[in-house]
Amino acid sequence: MNHFFADKVRKLREKIDKSLVSCPFEKLKKKLHQTGRRFSFQNTDNYTVRKILKNMKKSNSAACDGISTNVIKPVIEEISPFLTIVINKSLEEGTFPDVYKKAKITCLYKGKGKKTEMSSYRPISNLPLFGKVLETVVDHQVRQYFEECKFLGHNQHGFRKGRSTNSALLSACTRWTEDKHKGYFQGCLLFDLSAAYDVLDKDIFIQKAKLYGLDETATAWFSSYLTGRIQVVQIGTGISVEITILFGTPQGSCLSCLIFIIFIADCEDWIVTGKLQCYADDSFLTVKASSIEELKAKLEEEGSRVLEYFASNNLIANAEKSDLLIFRPSKETIDISIQLNGTEIQESKVSRILGVQVSRNLKWKTHREKLAKDVNYRIGKLARLSRNLGTRELKMIAHGLVNSKLRYCLSTYGSDALRLSESDSKNAEMKALQTLQNKMARTILHITPGEKARTSDILSKLDLLSINQLCALDVLMAAWNAKLFGIDPLQDFDNKKQAQKGLRYQARGDVRTDYSSPQSFPHIAHRLWNMTSNRFRTTNLAKVAKEEARILVKQLPI
Repeated sequence: MNHFFADKVRKLREKIDKSLVSCPFEKLKKKLHQTGRRFSFQNTDNYTVRKILKNMKKSNSAACDGISTNVIKPVIEEISPFLTIVINKSLEEGTFPDVYKKAKITCLYKGKGKKTEMSSYRPISNLPLFGKVLETVVDHQVRQYFEECKFLGHNQHGFRKGRSTNSALLSACTRWTEDKHKGYFQGCLLFDLSAAYDVLDKDIFIQKAKLYGLDETATAWFSSYLTGRIQVVQIGTGISVEITILFGTPQGSCLSCLIFIIFIADCEDWIVTGKLQCYADDSFLTVKASSIEELKAKLEEEGSRVLEYFASNNLIANAEKSDLLIFRPSKETIDISIQLNGTEIQESKVSRILGVQVSRNLKWKTHREKLAKDVNYRIGKLARLSRNLGTRELKMIAHGLVNSKLRYCLSTYGSDALRLSESDSKNAEMKALQTLQNKMARTILHITPGEKARTSDILSKLDLLSINQLCALDVLMAAWNAKLFGIDPLQDFDNKKQAQKGLRYQARGDVRTDYSSPQSFPHIAHRLWNMTSNRFRTTNLAKVAKEEARILVKQLPI
């Protein structure tokens, strides 16, 4: 298994189309040649190290050294001063200790394929705990530098404060809706990267780090960190021989996420007319045009630029697995296809983007119906557990099993159906989701199917918000995060005059308004924002913003 995992990465790198490769640094050099920014590591202190150790989750899981967080938690005060010395020595010398470079791999069945085949398993890495503390210190310092310099760009939503899969998809959907209303044809090209973290090229990353202003010691540290990594595979009590890993970033490390988004931060510089959205290695390109013929030409041109970028950076993008959505301003439904690197890509009616089913008509019926099926299946599991568990345990499980599923990207797929007053019409699919939430609540409270109970009463007993109220809460928090962190095109939510002007235009039926429809996300967000308290609008604390938002949404219809 150990050799299989290592050979898989090597074989993937052999698939890179050399005809697409060009210099990966030329555009970045032009962009950064006059920035003059420099980064150097700063020594950390005992308080920071102690805080990192305390914030680690309790677990018996350990790497090859056998040290777990459960072992360390009782003696944090004693070991943190010595660990601080080791960390500062590492930062000063620009080396990552070899003792932290050995990863223990366990094999996790993917849930499909034969269990006797090695390809049916994915590797799960466990790294030394003390090495993770050092990585966290580096992550905090480097991340702060890149965010302050705005080197990570606006297109990357992965592993960044205030950004998420929801912000990535929501900002994209907002643009799609607005440009569709303006009469543009739009194409969304979804790219599939193979084992992106595992094939990351160390030499290219180090050169980019230098261009971004990391000094000699910092680049030496990252070079040491990515060099000489070792892994072993453990199955039961058996442990394989050690293998040196030549490519990629260590799986299971918080620093690997930052390394990767730094590595691909310059991707948008290769695009001329399109808009790229990314969540880590998930990326999709949007192009708009005045006609379908112009759109096809632009998609092929810009798509080729993205493939050239991936190949030049030794990343493997499968053109065969790319997907295509076309958003039309009219009801024309003649499917089209484009040619990308010699591969024909057919238009899809529905594509899965960041876990959400996006339809080419920008309606959410397909996603809501599929979500209802998934949630109903999970409630069935909860019902079986209810035979042996009490209300407290069931509520805890339901939050992770059912509510988390309902809330995922809720402000994206639910804002068009949000009801701010009892007179607003109900959406059939959202009503079905509310029925399922009621079913979940009744299961938690052990209320039999024939027993009558009002929805407001059972939700109140469990201190739960309804689907409509949860959607409003998520819309408000998405707006608050967008404004605080400057997420385009979602950040301007406190201009009352602009919102009122848009509403007046809508009342007159004027097609050229600030909003595509009364149920678009910007319109709904503005209406909700203007209903919030001054404390919500002015606070920089997420906890305070959520408390104020929750007070408001409880007043909305169930």
